[in-house]
Amino acid sequence: MKDFEIRISGISGKWLFALRDYKIWEIIIDWKDCLEIINEEKYNNLPIEEKEYVQIINWVYRYFLTPARYMNHSCYNNTEPREIWDFVIRDIKAW
Repeated sequence: MKDFEIRISGISGKWLFALRDYKIWEIIIDWKDCLEIINEEKYNNLPIEEKEYVQIINWVYRYFLTPARYMNHSCYNNTEPREIWDFVIRDIKAW
């Protein structure tokens, strides 16, 4: 995680903050390094605060690990998920 760090956001919770500039269409996160497919039993045994990092689509439980769990996919997001990556969709300046 040398290109970004996790910090407390002024808006809500923890977010990723860029430590370098990113250009549009760069891959910022490769999910294979921070995504675990889990089963329903493992999901049911997760602490409640961890369940917010699980996305369930078509009965597939995707458990997002650090740093992917802190990506901002807000209404005015800087990145967009595609397949197994998050791409930069507008230039990002380092913080």
